[in-house]
Amino acid sequence: MRPGTILRGYRIKSLLARGGMADLFIAEVEGGPKKEWVLKLYRWDDTVGDTLLPVFQSAGQMLQGLRHPALPVIKEYFSMPDGFVLVREYIPGKDLEMLGEERLLPFPAGQVINWGIDICILLKYLHGRIPPVILRDLRPSNLILDRNKKLRMIDLELGSTEYDLCDLLPAGVPGYAPPEVLAGEKPSPSCDLYSLGASLYHALTGQPPVMASTRLDAMARGQDDPLIPAVEIGHGRYNHTLTGAIDWMLSPLLRDRPEHPETLLGQIIRPQARFRPMVSGSDFTALDET
Repeated sequence: MRPGTILRGYRIKSLLARGGMADLFIAEVEGGPKKEWVLKLYRWDDTVGDTLLPVFQSAGQMLQGLRHPALPVIKEYFSMPDGFVLVREYIPGKDLEMLGEERLLPFPAGQVINWGIDICILLKYLHGRIPPVILRDLRPSNLILDRNKKLRMIDLELGSTEYDLCDLLPAGVPGYAPPEVLAGEKPSPSCDLYSLGASLYHALTGQPPVMASTRLDAMARGQDDPLIPAVEIGHGRYNHTLTGAIDWMLSPLLRDRPEHPETLLGQIIRPQARFRPMVSGSDFTALDET
């Protein structure tokens, strides 16, 4: 869609991103307040529209009911003859992938701990929903530091809530998605913990993680795991509690991973970090250990 196009009362301002099944546009309400929104436009052909529409509507309703400070507000959703549109809050800022490229150095350990705690709290909320909401696409480019320096998830996938959509939407990005998801298995809460571990690994080491499929192939041939453990990279520089937690989340086999974010909050990250309460009183900040 070109800038200036009016779609159900929204004036398109610019293209934000293109994806395999959906395009994202920045838009404003025509004649309304100068507040920007993101329109995520999913397209399909006439042969599947009648089948997909009820599933997308159910997923949109679920996402619209989510309320968490680390999530964008879902304003509304609506259908079109050839697709479906999800309208969410636009969050200006820079994502962790962009910040890492600008920084050219790993992030301080204390900052990475803070981010890990923030995301674990978010996952605890999402996984505790009925049915559980599984992100499936947790990665640095989907995590943004807003203008208040708060970490927020900027893109919620409709497939997060409806398993019927999992075969139609992307399984995740290699390097951040666990092997079972890339192999086509149904996602579980542990999938998000693998993606969290991969994102924190990248932030702490400055290196993107080795793809899970590459790791499994090497192990099946009797070779060493090509992923250098975070504990090894951070030896002498970072608290082993943090790097050990990252390596645990990055276990290639589902049975070897933590099952719930509460496990990480309660047994690994929180007891070993030194915290000071922030002004809000509801968040915690770990003192920088570097």
